Amino acid sequence: MKILHIVEAWHGGIASYVDALVRAQIQQGHQVVLAADSRMLAADPRGLPCVIEAYPASRNPAQLPMVRAALAAILARHEPDIVHAHSTFPGVYLRCPTALHPRIVYTPHGWSFLKMDSPAWVRWGYGWAERLLASRARAIMCMSFEELSRARALGIAPERLVMIHTGIKDIADEAPASPSDPDVARTQGLKIGFFGRLDYQKGADLLPALAGALSADATLHVFGTEVRGRQPLQPHPRIQHHGWVAHQALAAHIASMDVIIIPSRWEGFSLTALEALRAGAPIIVSDLTSLSEVVIHGYNGLIMRDYSAGHLADLLNKLSAEDCRRMGRNARQVFLETYTFDRFNQQVAGLYQAVLSR
Repeated sequence: MKILHIVEAWHGGIASYVDALVRAQIQQGHQVVLAADSRMLAADPRGLPCVIEAYPASRNPAQLPMVRAALAAILARHEPDIVHAHSTFPGVYLRCPTALHPRIVYTPHGWSFLKMDSPAWVRWGYGWAERLLASRARAIMCMSFEELSRARALGIAPERLVMIHTGIKDIADEAPASPSDPDVARTQGLKIGFFGRLDYQKGADLLPALAGALSADATLHVFGTEVRGRQPLQPHPRIQHHGWVAHQALAAHIASMDVIIIPSRWEGFSLTALEALRAGAPIIVSDLTSLSEVVIHGYNGLIMRDYSAGHLADLLNKLSAEDCRRMGRNARQVFLETYTFDRFNQQVAGLYQAVLSR
């Protein structure tokens, strides 16, 4: 089978998600091509063992014909059996005004009409576009039950929708991780990890107030950088800001934490949650997102029922080291039973076969 993956951004969770799929599909004997924005590829090439095509992604509606022409040329060169579009704008490029390929699989990676930092009229427009374009994909692959239910509520035909929870490779299957920061190792007391962009979606605005409400022996370790044009993270004695870390070192940093907080306001499905479960680290998530599907409260993590820094601090201040160890063991078991990459990859392969047979 020849598979073409099309992405816009090539960083963070989407890059990790597609990277793993591409490598697995090549190992299975498929021919794989990746098309991504040329500027993104130059910043993070990753050494993928597949054919890589660059195209000029743009969110300017006036540039849509130019982007579609570039993608049409890539399609003509490679004649793929399946085209897998990742995230909102590749989904638009391929399907508006008409489908560029008869067998498109579309993964939104978080519905654009759920993004709470967009005005209501913009979210309405995204929803209208998704509903209009849905029939131009053979399958729409949702990453959570929340994504699936929101799509059905929007009016997207159920027969177009498939729900496949993401999976990641086990630590033993990955390249050896770099040692964690020595500053982390020297920290005494509860080590709390936050991994991700310092923006509104990820709940980074809660961090300064959270740090101020934590017990004296707790330290908040922040791994990530602020979004361009936003205010940097405010310094605080209980915050250690480590900045951006390479993907290869993430597993070691996550494993060095006692608990991981993911206070996102919305998510498609965060890989950080699965990386934490894999490392045997309990997670604390908001009930606003699909990540609450991953957590059994008190078993492998905790769920924030009130979205505030004070409530999150209260949950953390009540945690003992033994609580973290117990929930961490359970977190590891949940990962092994539900979120392995082999299970995920088999389900994606089954979806491709179903699309080919239609």
